[in-house]
Amino acid sequence: MKKVLSISLLVLLATSFEVLSQSRHYDSRSLSMGGGGTAYVDGYHANFINPANLMINSTKNRPKRSLGIVGGIGFRAGGTLLNLDVYDQYLTQGLTLEGEVAEGFLTDLFGGTNSELTKSQSATFNIVPFGFSNRGNKSAFSLATRVRVTEKFTINRGFAEIGVYGLDPQELDNVTPFNFSFGAVAFSEISVGYARQVLSLPNLLFAKNVKLYAGVAPKYIIGIQNSTLDFNSTIEIQRATNSQYANRIIHNFDYRLNTVGNVSADLREFEAAFEQDNSVTAGDYLSGEYANVNASGFGLDMGATLEMDISGVPIIDGFFGSKKTLRVSMSVTDIGKITYDVNPTSFTANGTFDFT
Repeated sequence: MKKVLSISLLVLLATSFEVLSQSRHYDSRSLSMGGGGTAYVDGYHANFINPANLMINSTKNRPKRSLGIVGGIGFRAGGTLLNLDVYDQYLTQGLTLEGEVAEGFLTDLFGGTNSELTKSQSATFNIVPFGFSNRGNKSAFSLATRVRVTEKFTINRGFAEIGVYGLDPQELDNVTPFNFSFGAVAFSEISVGYARQVLSLPNLLFAKNVKLYAGVAPKYIIGIQNSTLDFNSTIEIQRATNSQYANRIIHNFDYRLNTVGNVSADLREFEAAFEQDNSVTAGDYLSGEYANVNASGFGLDMGATLEMDISGVPIIDGFFGSKKTLRVSMSVTDIGKITYDVNPTSFTANGTFDFT
């Protein structure tokens, strides 16, 4: 039976728990603002944020058609592990990272002294190679492509303790959990967007010229690569009687590597060779041709935008210019899945290294 690995985009792309009020999909305007984000994204970029915004003509003078080649490149990183305040406090003030300073650094970074506490960081890179949009009076459509690479890395405090203290038996005289996980997914999207005006009212309470736009952008997804690694272990350092030096290190480990395509085939070949000759290395078998995974799927982005003229509100008139437009948007993005059916494989291992 052919094994199939299906992965929900909603899970894969939830790379951090941050809530962002501004879109982090980059177009020329957001890049010109130093990647700070914009209040809304229109044109073919709207396919990936809110397809209803294909209908927006904010200045009444924007071109009806737009065409872009490599129209957006962006990178974003974040997560609880990237606590810049803690790093600034302990790593840029000339302090020596040892003793109470090291303990304070680890406690502030992980929020406690339990070695099982975890922190994570994530990063996403995206590029829009091609995009086209056309806006009419009542409807709009667009075609856009995007390539995305997303990764997430998680460690526990025990992992950081080893990094800070090394294998110092005076600091690590108990059994220390040493755990980390890593996941990365790369894929491209071909998105077709459609939006139209679904409601128009000349007046609504205090607002005039009220318009409601709705949009949808189904997309075909082509998987490039996907891998996850979950490594769990403990390290115990023992000292000889009346000695400050270690005389025994015990490392118990258990890991699982999930991967697809040529990576899986290469690692299976290495695994078979290693059973015959334990002097071989994985580097001897990894070919570097990892995009042949034959993965595909479908996704959907959709949204709605309400636009109205609120120039007649007295308080607002006192603070802003003569023309005031209020827009309220809502969207649901990245619904869908990718199915990998070329060599989806899980590699597992466990054991104990005992160094004396």
